[in-house]
Amino acid sequence: MMGIQERATFGAISPSKGSDTARRFLRGSGPLLGLVILLGLFQTASGGVFLSPAMMGATTAFISGLGVVAIGVTMLMICGEFDLSVSQSFVFPAITMGALITRTDTPVYLAFMIAMGVAILIGLINGLVTVYFKVDSFIVTLAMLLILTSLTLTVATTNPPNILDVSSPLLDALGGTFLGTSIKAPFIWLLLIGAIMTLILTGSRFGSWTRASGVRGGQSALAMGVPVKSVKIVNFCLCSGLSGFSGIALVADIGLARPDFGQNFNLLAIVAAVIGGVSLFGGRGSVPGAVVGACVLGVLSTGLIVTGVDQQFYIGIVGLVLLIAAYINIRLEGRETGE
Repeated sequence: MMGIQERATFGAISPSKGSDTARRFLRGSGPLLGLVILLGLFQTASGGVFLSPAMMGATTAFISGLGVVAIGVTMLMICGEFDLSVSQSFVFPAITMGALITRTDTPVYLAFMIAMGVAILIGLINGLVTVYFKVDSFIVTLAMLLILTSLTLTVATTNPPNILDVSSPLLDALGGTFLGTSIKAPFIWLLLIGAIMTLILTGSRFGSWTRASGVRGGQSALAMGVPVKSVKIVNFCLCSGLSGFSGIALVADIGLARPDFGQNFNLLAIVAAVIGGVSLFGGRGSVPGAVVGACVLGVLSTGLIVTGVDQQFYIGIVGLVLLIAAYINIRLEGRETGE
């Protein structure tokens, strides 16, 4: 077996250093480069209309909602789990808040706290069942998706809560404009949450535990004393909590809580995470990458509209993007591990 010194010497003279640099570039900057290319293509194809303030406003609105959800999904995927219920974690707490405000005259601040409690409770249930009953998170969260869909349709199908006439500093902070500019508050929340979660993932013990919990089912982390079960449960709560917050911010912006808000976000958030370099096998990923992935999907959605492509092709194109991104990630991981 090659000794440590021999391996170090071999590595020092190995020509693979160049390819290592290329792999790091693809993983770190590849999604951002793809986003820039998309922006250029759609700007050219639309005759210069795509980057107009109106179109960018529509694009950032989509990115703001999906991006926060994708951040939570990224944290969960890094620790080796999935959440297919985030599209309903996105809309059900928002509808709950709207219904409390309009139908029971609950104060806005209290309604917000209850709605966020509901969102976190969804994640807590998902996490407890996954961790302690040892049911695969795919099945657990799929079941939660179906349950919440039923509840959402029951509450809001015939009479979606309308809070357009409700005045509150909290609603302004969640969904208004930023300091009187044309920038919407949800986009600022995306940047703020992204920055905070990046610091947590890269510079805290919990971030290290999250990564370790996703490697080889968390067995090595468990042997080193990492509280894997608690870490996974906290990330489930974080995922659904961020999804709920994102949905509430959207409703605060639009003023209407409709049951079709966040449709397909459970799938699009996973796609955004994979585009951003999150491993499908856990242990690897970044928050900025997930945000860039959400930007790619937002630009793609708006760009197709501007260039006259029927929106029915959007999901199909997203599927192709997912396949390409997943293939690239798997190839990069295989080369890094020598497989």
